[in-house]
Amino acid sequence: MDRKSFSGARGRSRPLRLEALEGRQLLSADTSLASGLIHGGTDPQVNVSPEFGAADTRSAGGTLPETNGLGRSIVPDEFVLGIQQDANVTDVLESLASNLTTSLAVFDNVWFDEVVTLEAQGDRDLSVLHVGYAGDVSLSDVLAYASFIPEVSWAAPNYQYSGEVLDFLPDDPAFGDQYHHTLMGNPVAWDVTLGDSDVVIAVTDEGVELDHPDLAPNIWENTAEVRGVAGVDDDSNGYIDDFNGWDFVGDDNDPNPLIKDDDHGTHVAGIAAGVTNNGNQIAGVAGHASILPIRISGADGGFTSVIMADAFAYAIDNGARIANTSFNINGFVGDPTFTAGLQYYYDNGGLHFNSAGNDDQLNPARQAFHQTLLVASTTSLDEKSDFSNYGTGIDVAAPGSAVLSTVTIGGIGFKSGTSMSAPNAAGAAALIWSANPSYTRDQVAAQLLGTADNIDAENPEYVGLLGSGRVNTGRALAESLPAPTVWS
Repeated sequence: MDRKSFSGARGRSRPLRLEALEGRQLLSADTSLASGLIHGGTDPQVNVSPEFGAADTRSAGGTLPETNGLGRSIVPDEFVLGIQQDANVTDVLESLASNLTTSLAVFDNVWFDEVVTLEAQGDRDLSVLHVGYAGDVSLSDVLAYASFIPEVSWAAPNYQYSGEVLDFLPDDPAFGDQYHHTLMGNPVAWDVTLGDSDVVIAVTDEGVELDHPDLAPNIWENTAEVRGVAGVDDDSNGYIDDFNGWDFVGDDNDPNPLIKDDDHGTHVAGIAAGVTNNGNQIAGVAGHASILPIRISGADGGFTSVIMADAFAYAIDNGARIANTSFNINGFVGDPTFTAGLQYYYDNGGLHFNSAGNDDQLNPARQAFHQTLLVASTTSLDEKSDFSNYGTGIDVAAPGSAVLSTVTIGGIGFKSGTSMSAPNAAGAAALIWSANPSYTRDQVAAQLLGTADNIDAENPEYVGLLGSGRVNTGRALAESLPAPTVWS
């Protein structure tokens, strides 16, 4: 993806409709780097974020405290701006440079990308810019000066997330082979559809093994890119030769895992849409749907604010109406860049699934994101998996203990975690959309949640804390939901 200097042309823009921009918030009541998100305009008045508040402080090394195993630090010499859409990017960056550059400091070699463009209702549209620079100006000074430019709505670091980001536990082969299909009613649903290749599931993960024998036939193909003509962005989407997805960590067109141990995304992809009825290895829930591999993390890093926002934008811009992110996103709460990307995906009709988390925790922080469905994990007995988070913000449950699926080097294996329950739900949504292609995102979500099996009897300690129940695809494709009832 080409970056622009601030004296050059504007970066790529993606229009997005936003219901309403929430009030600008800070992670701390200080206009230094410790504030995280800095209020724009000439008025230095700030507000404290209700999610983190003053407790969100950094050490001298620029590292944020961990949230349920997820650490957060700051990418040096990079930041993110939310600027008014009608503002001139060059003018904004030149204004910033003129304030920062002195005889003792140099703000130089500036480049930028447009991440997403938010179309607000009742307010000015907002462009989210990823900006980098070289020089001896501190990032705290950059963010502080940016906050006083009238066209800047907010300024934030580009966060680097680390730690226990994958929502899975070690393999547990004690459970039977793919018990989840019968439990979820998938064979009944398959009498209606095995899935449709027009329904694309984006797997935002460590990469997906493209030539895996039980995945390869379902890997998304960008027919707008011309094979054999290398180095040309044939579809003008800003990604050169993205035949089968994109690697946002390496910034290239190879979304395969970096190493064989990075098999999490391959396992997730197989659960949601491994090829079904081909006489080989395992069956996916929606075995004829398409898989769009998007690599956001791996042995070489990744998992930054901008990578996540870019991944969501790429997914929906390339037709993935369903996306699965089986990662710990608790630490992203309060990150405006990540939220903008997730909002962009949501407002363009995308249905996003996220793992509920593996800390056996009530009300995990990630339930603050209302643009995603959080999926708790259950066992073969419909009991809450002992590791699964739970709470009032959980939307639905699905099998996640000892799930058999594809792994790297063309193999199969068991994994446990809410990372496995989320793609089970995503695959179920793909079956619903395949059988009802005219449905909107909200209709698919309503059908998925409204036909789930009540598992309160199996979980008396978690009544009302495992969402609407355990996903049942057989019911989802056979039943019509009653009209909603409205209470005044």
